[in-house]
Amino acid sequence: MAARHSAAEDERLTRSRHRLSTRSAGGTQAVAAALAGWVEAGDVVVLTGDLGAGKTTFTQGLVRALGVSEPVTSPTFTIASHYHGVRLGSDQTQALVVNHLDVYRLGSLDEAEALGLDEMLDGDALTLIEWGEMIEPLLPCTRLIVKLELVPFDEPPVAPSADVQHVPDEVSANRRVVEVATEGHGAARRERLADALIEAVGHIDVERDRDDRC
Repeated sequence: MAARHSAAEDERLTRSRHRLSTRSAGGTQAVAAALAGWVEAGDVVVLTGDLGAGKTTFTQGLVRALGVSEPVTSPTFTIASHYHGVRLGSDQTQALVVNHLDVYRLGSLDEAEALGLDEMLDGDALTLIEWGEMIEPLLPCTRLIVKLELVPFDEPPVAPSADVQHVPDEVSANRRVVEVATEGHGAARRERLADALIEAVGHIDVERDRDDRC
């Protein structure tokens, strides 16, 4: 008989977590763009964090890396937007529909179901859901969870001098912590995620967060 895993062991087998720290919106978008070759048709990405933490900024970075050229804004009032991109990381170019939802204003789970959420989640599109924790009972067990936080710098950042070639798109009082966690994915995809995020650290405004324990 095969050995049974404890609940804690099962959690380690099905989850992985990575924490990155960025100094700008561009850094947050670079982290998101690094996932363009990792995401697949049918994936669900749950974006959580306070207002202004960078959920839409993250979405912009990922969607643009998937070949979407049109403006990407939070669908706060329309609830859902749909884009047509290209699946990366495959032998052949494949079209990829991207659903972008903001469920902050939904009053109930029934409203989410009325939007046709089941069809979106069961289809072949990539679905990004801002404030996705608000509809957690409707989400699939396998998903990517991206938590964004604004955390004060230990020391205020210094604006770059005129002779510095790279100028961040903003000098903020806060660093942006991006926690990326898989839930329900197999070992191969967890390893691919770790590799993708290593590439993100190559961006000048991105580094491993000091609290990253993965």
